Amino acid sequence: MYKKISVLFLLVILAACASTPKQSAMLSQELSGMIRNCRAAHIALLDEYLVERRNRIDDFMKNQWIPKFMENFTKNKDKDVVKELNKAKDEDEKYQIIQEFGESASKRIEERRTALVDALSDIGKSLRVKIEDHYDQMEAVNETLTAHLRSAEKVNATRDELLKTINMPLNRIIPFDKLNKTLDKISVYEGKIEDLGTLVQDAKQTFVQEGSNGK
Repeated sequence: MYKKISVLFLLVILAACASTPKQSAMLSQELSGMIRNCRAAHIALLDEYLVERRNRIDDFMKNQWIPKFMENFTKNKDKDVVKELNKAKDEDEKYQIIQEFGESASKRIEERRTALVDALSDIGKSLRVKIEDHYDQMEAVNETLTAHLRSAEKVNATRDELLKTINMPLNRIIPFDKLNKTLDKISVYEGKIEDLGTLVQDAKQTFVQEGSNGK
């Protein structure tokens, strides 16, 4: 029984292949290559975009947040480092105070930078998924249409339509103009680390809504 079904299924496939014109195979091969190239180009652009955003975070930390933090941290109401050093009995005690201060300050700085970079990475992963989904859909459309094309006229019409979709600029897939506003806030964020999640969700919602509107 299963053997008869398998043979029948094979015959159906062979018949379909025989009725599919050469243009279909050429279309599939051509568009598959374009889809792969466009996918790679858009992912590369996204990577460059995220690197530039990480650099902004580093600049903010180095030039704004760390100097301001160190100034406030040395004058902490619970432990004024300068006063503690003045009260120290010997050099060993001073060294201990400085070491504890350095370790505590470094920990706080690293926590801040890690939180900002992690927030950006989280958004970046979602952006990558959106881009990959876009091209996965293109691959699926290409495969489906190629399997059903029956004439050169349909091949050409389908080819033109898919080319328009495949060559869609990255900012049509992801609204960077809107996304940049939220990422600008993250790049110079000085609020509570635990509140960063709200900005991350705002960023994700931006391109989720855009994708829904574009369907």
